[in-house]
Amino acid sequence: ANLGANTVTLTVTDQSGNSSTCTATVTVEDNIAPTAQCQDVTAQLDATGNASVTAAQVDNGSTDNCAIASLSVSPNAFTCADLGANTVTLTVTDQSGNSSTCTATVTVEDNIAPTALCQNVTVQLDATGNASITAAQVDNGSSDNCSVSLSVSPSTFGCGDVGTQTVTLTATDPAGNTATCTATVTVEDNVAPNAVCANPTVYLDANGQVTITVATVDGGSSDACGIASMTISENFFECDDIVNNPQQVTLTVTDVNGNVATCVSNVTVLDNTAPTATCQDVTIMLDALGQAMLDPAQVFAGGSDNCGIQTLVVSQSFFDCTDVGVVPVVLSVIDESNNTTTCNANITVQDNLAPNAVCQDLTVQLDATGNASITAAQVDNGSTDNCGVASVSAAPTSFTCADVGANTVTLTVTDVNGNTATCTATVTVEDNVAPTAVCQNVTVQLDASGNGSVTAAQVDNGSTDNCGIASTTVMPSSFTCADVGANTVTLTVTDVNGNTATCTATVTVEDNVAPDAQCQDITIQLDAAGNATISALDVNNGSSDACGIASMTAAPMTFNCTNVGANTVTLYVTDVNGNTGTCTSTVTVEDNVAPTAVCQDATVQLDASGQASITTADIDNGSSDNCGIATMDVSPSTFDCSNQGANTVTLTVTDVNGNSATCTATVTVQDNIAPTVTCMDATVDLDPSGFAVITSNTVVAGESDNCAVVMEQLSVTLFDCSDVGDNTVTVTAMDAAGNSATCTATVTIRDVTPPNAVCQDITIMLNAMGEADILPEDLDGGSTDACGNLSFAASQTHFTQADVGVVPVTLTVTDINGNSATCTANVTVLSNLPDVTISGIITTEAGDPVALAEVDLVSTNPVSGTHVTTDATGTYSFTVGNGSDNTVTPAKDINLTNGLSTADALFIQLHVLGTLPFTSPYQIIAADVNNDQNVSTFDALLIRQAILGIIGAFPNNTSWRFVDASYAFPDPNNPWGFPENVSLPNVTANTVANFIGVKIGDVTGDADPTAFTDQSSEDRYLEERSLQLPNQILTSGAEVRVPVMASRDLGDFYGFQFALHFDSEYLEFEGVESGSVVISDGNLGTAGLAQGELLVSWNDITPNRYAEGEVLFTLRFRARQEAQLSEVIALDNSRLRAEGYDASLNAFELGLEFVEQASVSEFTVLNARPNPFSDRTEIAFELPEAAPVSIILMDATGKVLSIIEGNYAKGFNKVALTNNHFGDVSGMIYYRVESPWGTIVRHVVRMR
Repeated sequence: ANLGANTVTLTVTDQSGNSSTCTATVTVEDNIAPTAQCQDVTAQLDATGNASVTAAQVDNGSTDNCAIASLSVSPNAFTCADLGANTVTLTVTDQSGNSSTCTATVTVEDNIAPTALCQNVTVQLDATGNASITAAQVDNGSSDNCSVSLSVSPSTFGCGDVGTQTVTLTATDPAGNTATCTATVTVEDNVAPNAVCANPTVYLDANGQVTITVATVDGGSSDACGIASMTISENFFECDDIVNNPQQVTLTVTDVNGNVATCVSNVTVLDNTAPTATCQDVTIMLDALGQAMLDPAQVFAGGSDNCGIQTLVVSQSFFDCTDVGVVPVVLSVIDESNNTTTCNANITVQDNLAPNAVCQDLTVQLDATGNASITAAQVDNGSTDNCGVASVSAAPTSFTCADVGANTVTLTVTDVNGNTATCTATVTVEDNVAPTAVCQNVTVQLDASGNGSVTAAQVDNGSTDNCGIASTTVMPSSFTCADVGANTVTLTVTDVNGNTATCTATVTVEDNVAPDAQCQDITIQLDAAGNATISALDVNNGSSDACGIASMTAAPMTFNCTNVGANTVTLYVTDVNGNTGTCTSTVTVEDNVAPTAVCQDATVQLDASGQASITTADIDNGSSDNCGIATMDVSPSTFDCSNQGANTVTLTVTDVNGNSATCTATVTVQDNIAPTVTCMDATVDLDPSGFAVITSNTVVAGESDNCAVVMEQLSVTLFDCSDVGDNTVTVTAMDAAGNSATCTATVTIRDVTPPNAVCQDITIMLNAMGEADILPEDLDGGSTDACGNLSFAASQTHFTQADVGVVPVTLTVTDINGNSATCTANVTVLSNLPDVTISGIITTEAGDPVALAEVDLVSTNPVSGTHVTTDATGTYSFTVGNGSDNTVTPAKDINLTNGLSTADALFIQLHVLGTLPFTSPYQIIAADVNNDQNVSTFDALLIRQAILGIIGAFPNNTSWRFVDASYAFPDPNNPWGFPENVSLPNVTANTVANFIGVKIGDVTGDADPTAFTDQSSEDRYLEERSLQLPNQILTSGAEVRVPVMASRDLGDFYGFQFALHFDSEYLEFEGVESGSVVISDGNLGTAGLAQGELLVSWNDITPNRYAEGEVLFTLRFRARQEAQLSEVIALDNSRLRAEGYDASLNAFELGLEFVEQASVSEFTVLNARPNPFSDRTEIAFELPEAAPVSIILMDATGKVLSIIEGNYAKGFNKVALTNNHFGDVSGMIYYRVESPWGTIVRHVVRMR
């Protein structure tokens, strides 16, 4: 108890009894260590894989001489990694800090078995018929408090295992604890067979046909599990197939497990049978060009081929004049496969065309003796002949003076084959002999105005003509100063016949008049050297002369400074003919030369106030003037901070005469005084991205400069999370001249932004003890913080059976700087109890399964998904957690018109009238098309609009509705308010929830609930009845009225519906007219008219009977091309079933019967269709009686491409034309149809 410092008193007493005391400190120490005693311990790992021990568990009675202060053991916590023996150290410490240790063995054990969870697996056999699985595929989340290893048996499968197989998954933990579960492995063989095709060549027989088998195209197909069957897509070929070689035939191979593979065999179809041919001789005429073309069809007298004749080729088809006479040719007949046969024929070529005589008019001149002549070549103007001209002649050919004027001449042209032709021309005879002209020279004086003239008589020197002179003229006859000297003139002599002759003479023109001199006073300037010069032109003031001035001179013409003032100058003017005149003027001399200004650059320094100045002496660099400088001035002369750098100044220099000059210089203004700057500390917060930016305004308290601070630089402007706290920033202030100063500031960076807390929902499974633990980090869904280093805390980490379901847990996220944020995650706690299923079947009221229904599950613990689609069995199934709350809702909104017909509209009308009330609540639900909880005729109208394609959805309703199958209607006649889903709370066992599906609008129950399309494939008709249409020929552009008539077998009926398809290239629908049946646009579906589709739906509320041939209603069209009505109009059951409804409300199949009109009285050929075409077209014709008909196909040049012959029936006939008939020919193709009643030619265009 006295451990530590103790005060003691020492008393000292002398012999006389005197005493004194003193105190001392006695320190009591304990240096004896305790005695540590250990014992071994066994620890069990818990469900989380953790275990711990305390020092008390390891201590086996440790002691100390005083007292034990504490016991500690290390390590004291264990995990799965510590399974087995672990050495721990027990430390015993007494009150004096003395300690001792001992060791013990802690044996860690794990006795908790794993949880084995299986899932079903589907595996595919490979190409060899084998498959295998791994334990990982079967494992569905097996777990253990430590870890688990997995194995599965069996794991390999072959063809014999196709189907379901049970396998066992074994889960083993490190402690050897095991658990098992079983799963179903579905072994499937989805490997298609190996389809191998050969590429055979087959030959057509004498009939142009050939048949193949599977063996022909199979090239050794195989399958690992065996082949069940093989089929081919096509086994029969004929002539038309040659052009499309090779023919692609698909071989379909099916194995024993229903897998299918295909390959394509290229079957080459060949024809090696040559055609037969007979030739005939032909006579042809050369045309105006001396040419003739031979059509091979002219030589071809007949022939045949098993596949048809493709081409007729003649050895010579072009003839000219060199071929006149008999020419032998060879005709080659070639079939579609280029098999060829030849025959011979003689072609007689004849030329019976006369030449083309062409004349031209001609003019001839009588010679000096009065005679002239011509040749035939002069009159011929290019006469021609197709085979050549042999000779030309003309008459008459000679002429005299008596023939002067127009004369008719005849030209005769003869060709090489003796054919002749003539033409006439006009020959004009003319006399063109000119007279003789004789001239003499003349001299003329110009008058005062500078003009002179002569006459023809002055120049004529005795001209003559054999026929007499009519007139004489001279050109030119008048002269001016420009003509002074010798001038040539022309004398023109004209005789009585208009012929002319000329001669020339020289007319000498003279000028003796002096010029008129005129002067003017002028002022001149001395130059830089003090000199000035003038010219005579400077003082001339418009001197003139009638004939022009040759030169002008003046005296004096040079001046200097001594001549400043007025000076007399004489002007001398001489004309072009040497005559001279004079006058005087005053010349005033002036000096206006500016001085010479010379500048130099300068540099000045701004003072402390930012000012500087200069003088003229700083800039002048030796300016001068010939007369002396009076003054000098410089501008600008003062500067401030705005003038830093180079500045232009102007130096103005003025001389004694007031003349001035300038020059410029560059004055460089400099600033060498540094600015001052003062800093301040600042606190800045990082932004949410972890960054902060400062500017000079953040840290600069003040600054100054004799001019101005133009730039502030901060050593640091951007901060991030690493800068949280105090940071030193240096500010540098700089003026415009680059002078700078600095200061420092402390910037305190703070992080005040909380993290971005992001949670994720997780699902956990309670362990065998009904407990589960999580770490806060398990809830983190990617929380972030600009500065990072996050820590996490959760509001709940331990869960028990009481928490099964969804538990909201708050996750707190804290960043490195202590900022925090929260988010909420949903932890779905799954019970360790087994899952349960919710399943059911959806059927119609009649019990037919409903496929393609979308079934949705809302569950507090879904296991296998929340959405499924029913298959052809109408079933669905979900797996959910034990004890979960669930709602199941089916829906289907496809195939609107599946099961709908005019009968449904009729039944609704009869129900509304009370004639035939519905007997089932499901019928009433189906009849309420617009979902207004009432059945009315408007519902019938909506059904008709859906059938006709007018609407694509029902208003406020879906295609199907569903009713809980267990629901009992309180009032079957008022079924609305029925449940359309099933709620299943706290499901603890497998549960069934069935539904009844109702197809909206289908009150007759005709819908196919498993159909993938609107149209049902069910054939529900007991009989067929017909409507009649009169067949007719369409004329392009004409109105076509098509009466729809009752047939004999139509009987009593309520109504009908059908889709009418017409070829929109031939017909355009224009409207409908009522007959015995009242029908309107509301009974028609016209959305597909552009594609040739017209839908019709009509009914009455009572059955009616109509006489045979009675017109029910009439369809109106406009014909676009010629055609037969029955060829361009038909029923289309793929869009809307053609059916009617008899008096017993049974549906019957409705057909269309074309009734032929009166007998054909004439031979008619219709236009081909389609036109234009590419590979195939059809031509049609009508015959008054059965007869043979030939169809000849020709290209644009008339070449025969092919001939089709046959015997055809009375009335309408149609012939197909394919590539075999045309070969490679494209463009315009003519077809000529020959019959006993005549021949008709039409054309068609082939596009390639």
